[in-house]
Amino acid sequence: MNNTNNLNNKLYAHNRHMIRILTKDDDIPSILIKEVHNLFKTRGFEVDIATAFVNANGLRIIKDLLINGKPYLVASNITKKAYDWLVNHRIEPRLYDDLHAKLYIMHNDNAYIALIGSSNLTKRGFTVNFEVDVMLKGETTDDYYEQLLKIFNTIWNASRPITQGDLALIQRINKRVRDVVIKNKIMHIENEIIKLLGIDRDAIIKCRSVNTDDRKQCINAIYNKLRRFAQGNALPEQAFRTMVRSTIHGIDELGRLCGKAPSEWFLGVPCIMLYVAYQLGSGGMSYRTGISFYEDVLTNSLNLASKIKGVKADVINFVMQELGRVQSDREYRGQVIERKIGAATLPLILALPRNCDVTGIFRGNRYEREITC
Repeated sequence: MNNTNNLNNKLYAHNRHMIRILTKDDDIPSILIKEVHNLFKTRGFEVDIATAFVNANGLRIIKDLLINGKPYLVASNITKKAYDWLVNHRIEPRLYDDLHAKLYIMHNDNAYIALIGSSNLTKRGFTVNFEVDVMLKGETTDDYYEQLLKIFNTIWNASRPITQGDLALIQRINKRVRDVVIKNKIMHIENEIIKLLGIDRDAIIKCRSVNTDDRKQCINAIYNKLRRFAQGNALPEQAFRTMVRSTIHGIDELGRLCGKAPSEWFLGVPCIMLYVAYQLGSGGMSYRTGISFYEDVLTNSLNLASKIKGVKADVINFVMQELGRVQSDREYRGQVIERKIGAATLPLILALPRNCDVTGIFRGNRYEREITC
């Protein structure tokens, strides 16, 4: 048992093949591409892939193998973007219902490299999720190669071409699954925030009511609670950030989660604001970007709050005063970024209506924002 930690990334030589155990900490795609390049040198190799799920980000990670080799790919679930990417590169994927295997074989007439384990052909499967894979390398005369090739050929021969009807069905299924996953994560974070802020459950129930008076009471009650936190500089931002970290894998995932979330979230609050509060509080957003975004939020809040019936005048006044201070007081601008962004933002966004959408949160290495209603 004491040697368990030494298993990772360890090489085992056995007869004519080599076995290597890999996890996400080993950068599986880079190792795979390097091993293939060292073994085959040229483009004279075949790439056989059978995996449960494929998306475009996963394809891009191993695009060198797919472009330089001769690929054959079978999956039971593939996104539309992944399908289009493959077709654009003259690769025709096939469909195998209920496929759960994850098998990758790169080979020519003399040698092979195979990856077997739990990693789907996705970015998360190779770099984020905790997966365990075994990489085999050896000559095509050994028994492992023959067994693996036989398994792949069995899957390939039982698969079929993907039709537009298949793609449409897969998209509908993926959307339903994605919506459930997002909803569950959102509900968990929402419940934790409610507990951190000590908000009464009765107020939450009224927030979800279709009755205008109930909604008005809810907004005012929650606003007053958050306002007291803000005035006392006691909003538990660190606890909030810690809670978020325990729920998701990182700030990038929170950004993507917020971008896909329904507009009706934490008491009707667009998820983007919690994302920004987290991002600024953890130092992940630049001064200029943070201030610019905060001004956009204030301006949007001011414009929208005046159009919503039942919003307390104090909310609009608070937004107006905050916008004026941010635009005219340089010292206060610094304080907003350094300390007050979370406390100041959470009350503000109660003024936004429930039918607002937030898009364009995380693109590449840039953080962009857009609120549309």
